[in-house]
Amino acid sequence: MKKTTAKTMTRILAGVAGVTMCATMLSGCGPFSKASKMTCEEYGQLDYNDRSDAIMKMIEEHGFDSTSSVMGTLAIGTDVEVYCGATAGSTSTKNQDEPIQNGVDWDSVGKK
Repeated sequence: MKKTTAKTMTRILAGVAGVTMCATMLSGCGPFSKASKMTCEEYGQLDYNDRSDAIMKMIEEHGFDSTSSVMGTLAIGTDVEVYCGATAGSTSTKNQDEPIQNGVDWDSVGKK
């Protein structure tokens, strides 16, 4: 498995910071009616900003505050990237027909 590079983490952090500004109006930030149901194939076709929007919205759909923990949000984004095989700047290569929410262990979210 490929390690997440510092450059990738910086890009994810920058995206999360940008999306955080519109978190209170998340339902209006992007074309996603139900981000958690989005497939890896659909996720892989999005640009970087739309991917960040989808991650933030999915977190909210699962009842969590997407702005309460930058590191937690980054971890969820990384889980989805790995699950879908969709690193920054590339399309997805794995689990094409599966929802992106399947890449996250929701039982462990918010726990140390």
